[in-house]
Amino acid sequence: MTPSRSGRERSFRVAAVLLPFVVFAVVDRGLGLVGLVPPEDPLVFHARTYEEDFTPFARSPEGDLTIRSDWINEGNDLRVRRGTGEGRFFVFPGFRSVRFPESKPAGTKRIFVVGGSSVFGLYVGEDEAFVGQLEAGLTERYPEHRFEVLNLGCPGWASNRILNLLPALLRLEPDLVLVYAGHNELLRGAVDRGPGLGKLGRIDETMLSVSNLYGWLHHAVASWSRGAKDPGRVEDLAAVEAGEILVYEPLIVPVEDRPPLDDVIVHLAAERFRDHVAGMAARCREAGVPILFTVPVANLLRPPAVTAGAHLEDDRAADSGPVSRGFTAMEAERFPEALRWLDEAIGASPEDAGLYYWRGLSHAQIGNRSAAISDLQTAVDRDVRTHRITSSLERAIFEGARSAGAPVVDLRPVLRRTISPERAKELFVDHCHPTPEGHRLLAGELLPHVAELLGL
Repeated sequence: MTPSRSGRERSFRVAAVLLPFVVFAVVDRGLGLVGLVPPEDPLVFHARTYEEDFTPFARSPEGDLTIRSDWINEGNDLRVRRGTGEGRFFVFPGFRSVRFPESKPAGTKRIFVVGGSSVFGLYVGEDEAFVGQLEAGLTERYPEHRFEVLNLGCPGWASNRILNLLPALLRLEPDLVLVYAGHNELLRGAVDRGPGLGKLGRIDETMLSVSNLYGWLHHAVASWSRGAKDPGRVEDLAAVEAGEILVYEPLIVPVEDRPPLDDVIVHLAAERFRDHVAGMAARCREAGVPILFTVPVANLLRPPAVTAGAHLEDDRAADSGPVSRGFTAMEAERFPEALRWLDEAIGASPEDAGLYYWRGLSHAQIGNRSAAISDLQTAVDRDVRTHRITSSLERAIFEGARSAGAPVVDLRPVLRRTISPERAKELFVDHCHPTPEGHRLLAGELLPHVAELLGL
């Protein structure tokens, strides 16, 4: 065999190995040149929202900025995919549709309101949410100014993603940033960035971000998997598409599957939240933009379920334990007696959220408002996976804001002037989302603080 022939064979072998890659690259490049790009995969969305300085905006044909069409939730409800386990579902991210000029018009006061589903206005109309009502109130009170109060609330988002969004917003000439966040700090996507992605998931994420052909293949496989109704695959896709935002329906999840209270996670979440609040304030100060933080409001009158122990049902079924006796006393409106029985039950089960809830209701019935709020908040603190804001997260807002010299408006008293189930139903849709009336009260409380920071 001659050397030249051996060289040619090696060249052919190398070419045979390289040819598929060359064809792949040419086809991939060609797809991009003719505009045949795949829909952005949710995995890329998931990754991008955890990166600093991401933006949800695209330019409209008229030159205005809008939310990307695939990141918009057109409705007033959650976009969700249910999990394979009972009571588990995953929340799809989605913003309200907004449109505004990139360069702020003269005489305009531009306010970005950032947060989760309460900012979005979950279950109420866009105009009924406190963001819309705040703009209407400012316009009515200060008709000589034009206001852009832009709703950038995204259901399920916690402070980590809000912090990453802030640099893009600060380049758009805001006069104020208003933050209403805290309810989602203990959701899975906030506690663990990208849980379950692993090394293969990160490779997948990288390939999706650089290759059109790979994106189309991935899209086809994902579409087939959905159509095949494979429960495990569907749940995996849901977790990615929702940014790992796992939510529980407390009354449906079996007791044995309910996540226990984890003091370490709660402590770390509060520390992280405090740092994120301080980071937001620092970035706004560097940009010369005022920022206003709020302490969100949880519905204390919503019964806990996730961390209410199974022994409660056993106690009531026996009709002889302190819990059943306490309930009997409450039904007979003998509330001081009920408190004694509930105190005994709490002594035996100090971590049970349900016991504090019923003790708080008993205090409310006899007019002990401060004791009622304390017990009801303790119930929330022991039922954290319903994602109502805990005491440690509330403290984190004050600590983070104070460390950076930023103002805080405590909205809790606004919706807690009366502690009664009847009033709670008027102000809350569920455990934390206000009704239109609740949003109206929040907007009224915020308006003077916003006006002051705007120099009106």
